[in-house]
Amino acid sequence: MLHLTRLLAFLTIALLALPAMAESPQKEALTKELVKLSGLEYQLRQLPLVTMSQLAEQQGKVPEPMYKAFQRVFRDAYNTERLQRQVSKQVEKDLNLETMRKVLEWLQTGLGKKITGLEEAASTPQGVQQAQVFAKQLQATPPVPTRVALVRRLNIAADTTELNLNIAQSTAIAVATAMDAVQPRDRRLGQDRVRIQVERQRPQMRQAYDQMGIVQSLYIYQPLTDGELERYVEFAESQLGREYHNVVTRAFEEALLDATALMGKALAEAMKQFKSRKAA
Repeated sequence: MLHLTRLLAFLTIALLALPAMAESPQKEALTKELVKLSGLEYQLRQLPLVTMSQLAEQQGKVPEPMYKAFQRVFRDAYNTERLQRQVSKQVEKDLNLETMRKVLEWLQTGLGKKITGLEEAASTPQGVQQAQVFAKQLQATPPVPTRVALVRRLNIAADTTELNLNIAQSTAIAVATAMDAVQPRDRRLGQDRVRIQVERQRPQMRQAYDQMGIVQSLYIYQPLTDGELERYVEFAESQLGREYHNVVTRAFEEALLDATALMGKALAEAMKQFKSRKAA
């Protein structure tokens, strides 16, 4: 009788676990679709290309062996497959099935598809360059205040400034720490002091990145009518939109912060090796 009781208890636990087990493949499939339709998958593939394009601007300004080492460091740190796995895993963990379904319904609307296309186009190296040109043009032709107000609401709902600021600060700390590591021992600040110095600049950086976020959004969504942009803002400000953007932004940020940390360590090692070879 005791054995039968144990068996029944085991079967009860197993049956209770079935819904969660059955949900997993479905949730994995929905996550994959969400990452694709939201443009995240495409944007993550563009990230290494943008990074390498920006690094290419330094070619000729640093010794060629160091430039080649930097290329390897950046390529390894911003590995597309690893970033996509990390982002997908986080999204799958933090969004429930019902929220995923509702977000996918919105992404599959005409406006949702249009917005994803605009965001994907802006994430390419060419898009980044065009955004810089657009920013200069704004100095001669300032945007309409009502349009600025709309993109400001969008950026607040999506927490764009904090995302860009956190990534910029992490990158600055990683690069500054790597540079500090190759200084003579008596001149090194150490990672803690480097971090403190960078973090002291956060208030000034916040203002700059707030303005940068507005310019970026003005550029990305310029083909949208005011009515279309208003509808997107309303979605972003809704409970569904805020939950979706919060999860996706956090997943994207954490993946990039991890990549930045890897980049900083590898960069420090590459610079040490270059310095050793130069001294030999």
